[in-house]
Order: sequence, then structure tokens, then C-alpha cells
Amino acid sequence: MLFLETSDAKRLQERWCAGPLCKAWSSPPLQDWWAKHKQTQMKDAERETLACIGRMLEAADGTAAFAFAPPALIEELASSPPAVILAAQRKGADANRLAERVRALRDRLVGDEKPRARPGPDPWQIEETDGSQVAYREHAVMLTFQAKVFQTLFKGLQSPPKNSLEPRVLQARALLPESDLTLHIARNGLKELAAAGFVLEEEHIKVMDALGFAKGSHLDGAIRLTPEGFHERHRLNLTNGEGLLAVLAKLPPLSPVAAEVVGAEAPPDAIEMLPPHAAAWFSLRGDLSARGPELAKALLALSPDLKVRIQSFEKLSGASLADLLAQVQAPAELAVVFKSLGEELPKAPPIECMASLILKDPKPMEAALEALAKTPETFIGKEELSGGTYYFVKDNPAKPGWWLKGTRLFYASWSQGLELGLAALEHKTGTERLTDRPDVRRLLAANAIQEHKTFMAYADAAQLLELPYQAARATMGSDDPENKWPAFHTFSSVLGRVFIQFGPAEDRAAGPGDKGTDPKPATAHAVQAQPTAELDAETPTSLVGLLQAFRIAFEEAGW
Repeated sequence: MLFLETSDAKRLQERWCAGPLCKAWSSPPLQDWWAKHKQTQMKDAERETLACIGRMLEAADGTAAFAFAPPALIEELASSPPAVILAAQRKGADANRLAERVRALRDRLVGDEKPRARPGPDPWQIEETDGSQVAYREHAVMLTFQAKVFQTLFKGLQSPPKNSLEPRVLQARALLPESDLTLHIARNGLKELAAAGFVLEEEHIKVMDALGFAKGSHLDGAIRLTPEGFHERHRLNLTNGEGLLAVLAKLPPLSPVAAEVVGAEAPPDAIEMLPPHAAAWFSLRGDLSARGPELAKALLALSPDLKVRIQSFEKLSGASLADLLAQVQAPAELAVVFKSLGEELPKAPPIECMASLILKDPKPMEAALEALAKTPETFIGKEELSGGTYYFVKDNPAKPGWWLKGTRLFYASWSQGLELGLAALEHKTGTERLTDRPDVRRLLAANAIQEHKTFMAYADAAQLLELPYQAARATMGSDDPENKWPAFHTFSSVLGRVFIQFGPAEDRAAGPGDKGTDPKPATAHAVQAQPTAELDAETPTSLVGLLQAFRIAFEEAGW
């Protein structure tokens, strides 16, 4: 189900120490908080378990892997996890140190039961308790918690199985040269893990299904630790062609821009209306009209809350999302703005959104909005504003609505958002646009956005992560009133950027080494036949860490 491996644990630890998360964690305010937290909020057993894990990781300086066994090997999830830990240390180190530290971790996790020792196939030795199994030899050790899992995987150490993960591991390594971690996730079995309460929850499975990561799908990836954080590249093989990821993978890329006619007016650009206040910028860059109905269906299926929001948009605009997408001239630019939490935690997340679109033909949207505005009992108001027309919700103090001028269509979930968008369009001082921000200018100047990608997300990491941190600080951080979490600004300066791209998979060699061939966009025919996508991400926290930061904070805040 899950396999995470490093071929050089020592190098991984060295690169981790040079990264932003380690630097943030090493800051005096966080270390002071952690020392007090361990003393006042953690039990002795919890502190000892953490210490055992740290000592084990310190000893594992060679190859190391963590895995969840496949469903066929799982006996009873309710009693113990199907986890597997494999680790090795470099030659020349104390040959018994790693095994001793894994045993110490085993003892902490399964209790004081005396292990039963027996010789294994030379040179292995085996120790078993009712809830654990340890196999060790000089410089290497394996720890499991289910007998059937141990028997099958230990046999595989002696004689590799026919259907081993090695080909997938080699393919994953080829995705990113000099990667530190190799990852494989299979969708099969994750539902059982969630039902037993391990790692995932059933809500996560529903989201995976809606995204298209359905039964039979799998992900292979490589992760490299850098001074800026984590560089990840993942390839997704999707069995469900209807989910959001599959639809985005099948979107045709943007057509090359024709040469400008001398003296001709520059065509409108949707990005011109996004302000610098955006906490995150999203860009849909494929030909949306080619997959409008499929994309609308996929978005509606993502979550009940999102479905309600989209349906309210449709009610507001008077047109279906599929009809709107069919008229969009890509790229479609979207942004979210985070408001201040204030002294008291609000009942809903203080997040506003905006979308800037260029329409191929504005007449269908204009006709729909005009029809709504002319109906006596309508909830839509209308006013002329900045040379265009503003259609807004009359009974909502925030006045969310659409602004239409020529082929420009701009949506803001609050009236101030429209003011920011119009100021960006007018561009009086040269600082009103997202593209005026120094970090965004550097991104665009570096030509980092790949033409064949169909989705892009960008954010300043500190700006993006401040909201979930402050929300968590107001809830989770209040367990000990005398030891509140440190202020965000005490370590936020070490955080960099969040930059994510997603689109059709690229053709790469899957040779035995770490390096692949120069990537080439997959052909349109191949993309249509098999939804295979590639995701490239640079974050200070890792993608999983980024998602968990929002999920945990929002859940604790009741959002």
C-alpha cells in the first residue's frame, strides 16, 4: 500500500538539518516551547518513545524504508498496524547498535513481554513477541507487528518475489535526479487502513475517489531535500478517468500565442486583475472548453461544501459551470485572500476568493446575468461600475458578485475584492497587481511555469501558512495557557515558497540509475488513452505537511 525508502539515510539527515523546517524548529522560541511542553503535556512513556525513535534514526545511516504491507498480508488491523521498518547502517559502525535501538523501540511499543529468540537463515537472528517480530544481522534489521507480514517479507529478503517493487522504485528514482526519498502509494488497501483508524480517515478516501485516485490507481514519486525545503515529483496512474486529476491530465495544453501584430492592442490578460494581497494564486492553463462538462462534474463531486458553493455561483450567474467553462479562454486565474483572525476565532475561516477570466464570447454570460437582474423577485442587483457592469447579491452585506466588461469577467466573494481587482486593472502606481510582487516577478522571469502543465499553484509560504498556524495556536496551542505556541513571526522568515505544477505525464527513461532522460510531453493520444499525470512541487513543508497543516488547524478550529 505504501512504501517510503531512502538509499542514504545519513545524507537525508544532513540535508534535513540544512532545510527550513529544521531551522525553524531549532529557533530558541520553539525549542523553549517544546522543552516545557514535554514536561507538562507529555507522559513519560510518550517522551521515551520519541527518544527511542530519535536514537533509531540516528543509528540508521545507510538504507532505510518504512512500509505498510499489502491487504493480502494483513491479518487483523484492529490489533496492530501492518507497518514494516527496514534499516541498515554503514560498514564500520558498531554492528549491533542499530539492532539494539530497534529492539528498544519495539519494547516501548509492545510492552515488557520477553522476546523469544531463535536462529534464522544464516546470517539472520529472529526475536518474536505476541505483537512484534524482529529479524537482524550485522548492520541490518527488520521490524514488523504482524506474523503473516513478517513471514512473507522476510522470505522476500532471502529470495526476491516475482512481483517486487524494484521496477517501480527505479522508475520513481528516474523522476528526480539525486532524490533522497522514493515513494510508492497504491490505492488498494487504503480504505481498510482508514476503517481501522490508521493514518487515514474515511473522509480522505472519499476525496481520493472524487479526485480520481480510485481503486487500482497508484502513485510513484521521488523527493529531494533542498536548502529551500522539499522538491517532489510524482507520477499518478489513474484508473478512474472522471475525477478532477484525470480531467486535468487530459486537458489539451494551451495553443502557442500567435506573433503580435505591430501597432495592435495587446489582448486582455486575466492575471492583470489579481492583487498582490493573494495568499495563493491558482492558474488553470489547459483548454478548459475541451473538457468543460467533465471538469464541472469533477468539481461538483469533490465535496458537499464545494458543491454548495458552485451551485450558489451557478444561481448567481444564471449559467451552469459547464457553460461558463466552455467560454473561458485559458488561462483562468484564481486567488484566495486570507483575512486577519482578529482577537476571537471566527465561526468560519476568514478566506475570500476571486477569479479573473477572459471569455471567448461574453454574450451568453451577459444575457444570463441581465435576465436575473430584470426579474422582480431576483436576488441580483446591478450597477454600472468602472466602465463595466457589476452584478451582485443584494441581500448579502459582503456583496459578492460578477463584474463584466467586454470579454473580461471577474468574480469576487466580497466587495473589497472587486475594488482590489479594479485597482489592479487600472494599475496607477505600478504596485496594485500580483505580478508586481518581487517574488512573483522572479517566478515569471525564471520561466518556471511549464507550458504543457494544465494547473499551477503558487504562494509565499509564510503568507500561506500563517492562517492555519494562528488558528491552531488559538485552539491546540491553548492546552497549556502558561506555554502558548511561539508567535509565527519568530520563525516565518526561513520559509520560502510553495510552487506546484500538474499536468500530463512526461516521457522519461526508467533506467537503473537516479537520472532520467530529458522529459518530453506525452502525446495527446497517449494522454487520452490512459490518464497518467505528473505533479511537481517545491514547498518548505512537503505536500503532505502542507495539507496536514490546514486540515488539522481547520478541524481544531471547527471549520
